[in-house]
Amino acid sequence: MSSGRAIAMQSLHDQRLLFGFHGSKSALAPPAFLSRRTTVSRSTPSFSATVIVQCHGSVSASARPSHFESLAKLVAYAWNDILEGDWQGYFCSFAPVGVSLGISHALCIGLESEIQVAVLRSFAQMLFLGLFFKFSSVENVLWVPVAATIMVSLAGRTAAEQAKELPRSQVVATISLALGTFGTMVLMVLLQAFPLGAGSLIAVMGHILGNAMIMVGRTLKGLQHDIIDHAGQIEAALALGATPYNSVQKFVRQAFLRGMAPMIDAIKVMGLVLLPGNMTGLLLGGAAPVEAVIAQIKLINAVLAAAAISCTIATFLGWRMLFTPNHQLQN
Repeated sequence: MSSGRAIAMQSLHDQRLLFGFHGSKSALAPPAFLSRRTTVSRSTPSFSATVIVQCHGSVSASARPSHFESLAKLVAYAWNDILEGDWQGYFCSFAPVGVSLGISHALCIGLESEIQVAVLRSFAQMLFLGLFFKFSSVENVLWVPVAATIMVSLAGRTAAEQAKELPRSQVVATISLALGTFGTMVLMVLLQAFPLGAGSLIAVMGHILGNAMIMVGRTLKGLQHDIIDHAGQIEAALALGATPYNSVQKFVRQAFLRGMAPMIDAIKVMGLVLLPGNMTGLLLGGAAPVEAVIAQIKLINAVLAAAAISCTIATFLGWRMLFTPNHQLQN
């Protein structure tokens, strides 16, 4: 037997041993291409062994699965993993959604379509995220800048929808969220508050960015409405010689307070009235209560810092977008 064929047969034997294919096709196991190097420990009453599978570049092409076979195995494994979820509890959670739809319909508010789209989008997006974390090498640091770019872009677009009449609102929101979130993340990592793993950094960044996005959206919306509603007062102050910032200073402060107020109120009652979702998830996952509390405190402090930085930048960039280079209020 040639050396190449011997290596191929040995590799195939190792893969069968690793994934449980002992002459049976009923066992559904992850495809071998998910990991370049995998270590599995298996103990039985008769023996205890550690099997290490190392992919060799000299394996013959006939021993490697085709792209179609690899994709089929991945889809089958993902589908099997999906079916093992708590779908009964998931479908039962739609009952509160039905209540929301009923209230919107009874009061003729017209939010039925938006609620349905939001629920379906969240299901698809969270399912994709779960499968992504399961099958990809999330500890690869290359995922961090890719994920950060996508997340900040989407967050900036969502926050800007709250202030559509503000010129270049998406640019303002994106810059504010990027500086606030990345600045806070760098500070917390330098202080060793969060681990350096790519998966943990992406998860923490998503939590911080999501909360900051809501507050930046509220801030820009309040700033836009206050300046537009008091345009006559601002123009009168400009005519009397006031600088653009002096004429809108009061509204900048009000917008900042309006954006940060819900977060501050939530922090005040946290642990008494509000039990944060992250802490609840950790407790449901079996984490020790003290560890869950410490993790939640670190997260909420990071969110507060990121929101304060982002809202400050958003207000000081936002009011400038409402003035012309000649220090006149835009129509």
